[in-house]
Amino acid sequence: MGEDQEATATMENDEMTILSKLNLTDMTRSKMIASPEARLRHKMLEALEEQIAAANADKNGETFVKRASRFVTDQETGERVKRDVPVQFRRWWWTDASNGKTYIQLRYGNKPLDLAKGKPTIELKNVDDLVPTLEQIHKAVADGEIDTILISAKKERAKGFVRNSA
Repeated sequence: MGEDQEATATMENDEMTILSKLNLTDMTRSKMIASPEARLRHKMLEALEEQIAAANADKNGETFVKRASRFVTDQETGERVKRDVPVQFRRWWWTDASNGKTYIQLRYGNKPLDLAKGKPTIELKNVDDLVPTLEQIHKAVADGEIDTILISAKKERAKGFVRNSA
């Protein structure tokens, strides 16, 4: 046996002993959140948590800044590095100055969700009801109350991504 073959055999034996010590499983990320409904629910819950954080910041007179990791070019070195940078954040609510009422529209992507036929908006008496209402919506989503609405919104959005085979 040549030197190269012995080195390769030794490396394979070392790898086998390391792998045999590890706890291997068939779990994948997609199995963690099993159903499509659960994945959509999880995505909506994360978005609602951001909206709640923004509403609480507004309530306390603070500025809410959504941040995300992005690769940017460092001005000094010219190197691309990963940094947390501010990104665009759109509030799902607004207040009508004429009557003082606050309105909420839940969104999937950039489209409002129809919570009832032709009714995508939730009306509140004033802005003080915003955080408790968003928390109630969060609980309803967690309980799966709007799964069918989310699935239909996903299907509707997917229609825009269909390729023409012409």
